[in-house]
Amino acid sequence: MSDFWTSTYSDLSSESDVEMRFVLPLLRELGHELSNIRSKHPVEFQEGRVRRAGRKPEADFVVYSELPHTRETALIVVETKREA
Repeated sequence: MSDFWTSTYSDLSSESDVEMRFVLPLLRELGHELSNIRSKHPVEFQEGRVRRAGRKPEADFVVYSELPHTRETALIVVETKREA
């Protein structure tokens, strides 16, 4: 067993720190294969939500159960924030 569960996390001062030092290791520890984890992946919001012009919406991570990576095989959508 890795020491992920006993690790302490400090200096998660940016969203990128949280993604790379916490979320990605957590997803791996939970048994998700890297081949089924997509970073900065475009996502569609439910109908009726008004999207502002500019950047297209994307999730920090989307975890899929299997190929093909489609809406039907999506398991988890992760949006990270920096430490408050």
